[in-house]
Amino acid sequence: MTTSDEYNSLRQELIQHQERRLTILGLAVTATAALIAAGLNENFRSAFVPLSSLMVLFSARVLITEAQYGIKRISSYIRVVLEDEGENPALKWETGSYKSRERTRDERKHYSGDISALASFDNVLFGISLVAITMAIYISWPTSLKCLENTSLEFWLTVGFTPFWLLLWFYYRHRRVNELINGDFELREAEFWRLFKQQPLKTDEDLPIK
Repeated sequence: MTTSDEYNSLRQELIQHQERRLTILGLAVTATAALIAAGLNENFRSAFVPLSSLMVLFSARVLITEAQYGIKRISSYIRVVLEDEGENPALKWETGSYKSRERTRDERKHYSGDISALASFDNVLFGISLVAITMAIYISWPTSLKCLENTSLEFWLTVGFTPFWLLLWFYYRHRRVNELINGDFELREAEFWRLFKQQPLKTDEDLPIK
């Protein structure tokens, strides 16, 4: 396989990862809308129905985040190994894209660093999660607040689950999402591929005899 063939193959894989994010988001939004509508229906009226959509949304978030990791890993390899960080005159797309992102990040660093597409996906999913929680509270809202006897267990479970959900959401953002948004993961990947280039691949003679 030539460098050009490898480049085209990886670019195609990168595009597939990008398209997969939109597909996952679309499916998650559709499923959530259906669950909220079912929860409001008199035949299925329950706060637990829209709350169950939170698992759908979080699963979509994980899948989109992992797809973004794949995108950054592939783009870093292309930029460092195949494009030689701008030194290859025939291949420069990922290098130019990276420099453009860095310039934009520098321009926005005083008020916003969220230039990654992942930030938009994450914010959309978070907003839909809040809608689902709001609808669950609305469905379980007691008919009267004059006495605790009128407050259903469903309502208290919904209210109690909300801070746990928010904690889980921001914990995952801190552990996984932020390093993609602020570019830290991309820097680590680039450094790995630079070291990879400096170390020659082992030949059959270099392999240990079993």
